[in-house]
Amino acid sequence: MLDKDINEVEKEQSSLTDESKTEEVEAKENNDEQNEKTEDVQAKEEGKEISNPKDIKLSEPASLDNIENARQDLYALYKKSKKLSNIILVIVLIVVIACFILVAQKAMWMKIIGYVLGGLAILTLILYYILVKNKFPNATRKYIEYVNEQLNGYVFESSDFTKALYDPLEKIDQSEIMSDRVYMNVSRIGSRNVVIGTFKNKRFKVSDLAVYSSGEKNKQETAFVGKYIATSNTLKFDGRYVINVKGLKPTDLPTDITDLTLLDESEDFVIYGPDKGEYKQILTTKFISAIKNIKVDKDLLNLNVVVWGGHTAIYISYTDAVIALPFQDPFKKEATEQYRKDLLLALQAALTINK
Repeated sequence: MLDKDINEVEKEQSSLTDESKTEEVEAKENNDEQNEKTEDVQAKEEGKEISNPKDIKLSEPASLDNIENARQDLYALYKKSKKLSNIILVIVLIVVIACFILVAQKAMWMKIIGYVLGGLAILTLILYYILVKNKFPNATRKYIEYVNEQLNGYVFESSDFTKALYDPLEKIDQSEIMSDRVYMNVSRIGSRNVVIGTFKNKRFKVSDLAVYSSGEKNKQETAFVGKYIATSNTLKFDGRYVINVKGLKPTDLPTDITDLTLLDESEDFVIYGPDKGEYKQILTTKFISAIKNIKVDKDLLNLNVVVWGGHTAIYISYTDAVIALPFQDPFKKEATEQYRKDLLLALQAALTINK
């Protein structure tokens, strides 16, 4: 998978914080952002985000076994194509060397043979390029779509999902990630396999996502790679709360928190929010317990949650076993099984802050 198989990105630079703003202006912008998020949620409810929707067949039993078979077929085609390319290259190289030797001879008939062989070598390369140039890329595209269909069928198999649509070409808008304000200086993102669905009568969106930020000297740094989950909530308050659940090796930690206050902290659990924010009245004990039920271990590396009035987003960092489409290495079925459980827990947690 595109070095984590997410390589389609759109370049855009933006500054997210202006320290010179007055408290009155900041409050106004918070309200504006919440209004925008409310409008965005309404658009989702109307189904405007999927331009070419495909139903995920929730009623049919799903299996992950076919993915490994498809991977083996594609990898075998890759090795066959590479082997054939190497053979053609060696043959052409030998012919070219022979051409130079023949053309260098004094006899005219040997020169003619050299020119003919050179022409045949060039013709062979052209024909090979025309005949096979799209074979492996086309097979790869079909494989990616097939694997996503199999994974989605398995992940969204639970009866709690009453509807799920996805579009192989759909992308997450960068402004959506920037407005969450989890990561500072977001410069570009990559996304794929966007799914819009309904979980216990509540709309949600989930996608594979990579977030990149501008570091020192505008150097591009990976801020996040994992699964992005967005849904609405019924809360009304100013500002935002950011929750971080860390793994053994901290990774993809939130960085856009300079305007927030550390409200609660333990060894692996942190809550940031507005100064003097009564977060326990907004982020209920039930919600916090539900988030803690998502265990950050094995292939799950880190968990970030951002809560605005009307909008909840969950960023779950995973290893390549979940994010990367299997190609050279065997498919790790257990990682996808873990992700399915994590997704159900995350969506269930999001429901607890809806009245």
